[in-house]
Amino acid sequence: MAERSEETGSEMGFEEEGGRDRNGWNTMLTRKRKKKDKGASNIDETDSDQSMTITSKQQEEYKVIMKLSQEGSSFGEWNPVHLTKSINKLLGEIKNAKVFRSGALLIFCRNKMQQEKAIELNRIDGKRVKCVLSENKMLIRGVITGIPVNVVEEQIRDNVTGAKVLEVKRLRTTRNGEKCDSLSVMIKFDETRLPNKVYIGYMSYEVRPYIPTVEGSIAQPTADVMLASGLWRFSE
Repeated sequence: MAERSEETGSEMGFEEEGGRDRNGWNTMLTRKRKKKDKGASNIDETDSDQSMTITSKQQEEYKVIMKLSQEGSSFGEWNPVHLTKSINKLLGEIKNAKVFRSGALLIFCRNKMQQEKAIELNRIDGKRVKCVLSENKMLIRGVITGIPVNVVEEQIRDNVTGAKVLEVKRLRTTRNGEKCDSLSVMIKFDETRLPNKVYIGYMSYEVRPYIPTVEGSIAQPTADVMLASGLWRFSE
């Protein structure tokens, strides 16, 4: 009995003294536990509300892709200060923007009205442009290896199963100082996450994340090291 009393007093934050009513302690303890449970419930509700808020904010992004009509031209060649002033003049102040490797410009608008205004643009600083909505879907790209070089990209794309495929591209590597086709293929998936494996006919292929080659890097690991480590750094 003493052991039980000592445990109860410890949970309450004080010790039981002689002459106290044990039922009184138990009642207080029960009330305190209920308060704790209620507090935990409030925390769970708060976390849920925060999660819903974050999800809502992600869905409220208003993005537009602006492409220059002239072939081979890129917004990466533009003066960022002048480009910012031009955007402000046409659209007002936006959240931010960034240039894709393709040369297109991704614009993060502040609201739906600004996004609709951006879509209607056809010129900026006298240059013809085309503006389209940007999808929120992430770019999911992976690599499979062991595909003979005589298998063409179209044949691979039309026969891959286990995931939705948007595009297939044979990757190139360097051997003896010369560029050549590799046994690896980059696949662009129409999925929300990278699949673990895909099939071509009966054959199963493990899918690894695609890591583009970083231009201007001082040192690159050898092909054997990359294959062993699971890091795929090939040229497109």
